[in-house]
Amino acid sequence: RLLVVGDDRQAIYKFRGADARAFDTLAERFGCTILPLSITYRCPTTVVDLARKLVPDYEAGEGAPAGEVLDAEQLDVTKLAPGDFVISRKNAPLVRHAIAALAAGVPAAIAGRDLAKDLGAILTGISRRCGGDRERTISTLCEHYQRRLKEAAGRDLDPGPIRDELDCLMALLDARPTVQESIDLLDKLCSEKPSNTVLFSSVHKAKGLERDRVYLLMGTFRATFAGAVEMRAGKRGDAAEEINLLYVAATRAKKALVLVSGEG
Repeated sequence: RLLVVGDDRQAIYKFRGADARAFDTLAERFGCTILPLSITYRCPTTVVDLARKLVPDYEAGEGAPAGEVLDAEQLDVTKLAPGDFVISRKNAPLVRHAIAALAAGVPAAIAGRDLAKDLGAILTGISRRCGGDRERTISTLCEHYQRRLKEAAGRDLDPGPIRDELDCLMALLDARPTVQESIDLLDKLCSEKPSNTVLFSSVHKAKGLERDRVYLLMGTFRATFAGAVEMRAGKRGDAAEEINLLYVAATRAKKALVLVSGEG
């Protein structure tokens, strides 16, 4: 006997080589009987109704609370409370808002030590080449990433991750007067324990987690809830995976989901 458990609508790891059709392939190859698990016991009915625009067979558990889905023109970091989730498809808005939250006295953390490790290594390496000079470091960074963007365009690759990485670095450098202080700030944000903080997270880092109140930075996503599952005009990428990303992000909410316009 073979038992396979999973959710094909949470397939968001194509960049790691994962196959979004893995469950369909297994079901076909082994003639599996499919027993759906379409009921959620996490999300309130208002969140389920919204998520159903992306996943039509999604259902709320019996007796689920109504909860609420709200709209906000911008993310007011002063109104965030420990335990809140802020989720973005991109990292740079998370870095900017987490820095602003700290400045406002709100305990904040960014999910993922790998982000601090990767960005810290880039800043450290280029800063050393520039003798620790902040302005030279910024200039060198910009030149380096402009070359990478040009190469990506020439190879018809998605420039989004490259721009996002540069935006993260610039947000950090803008926040502190020296490169080392920017590195220290990033390390602090990514090492704080998330249980008593506002957690700023990418969708991938939020997968499997839940919070009572979740803010989605809607402008960072390539899919929308409007209509049905239309992709934003002019964006490259796998449409099915982009829809899955938005679905996974929205369904982290246990009580309230706040849809923030743009990047917040």
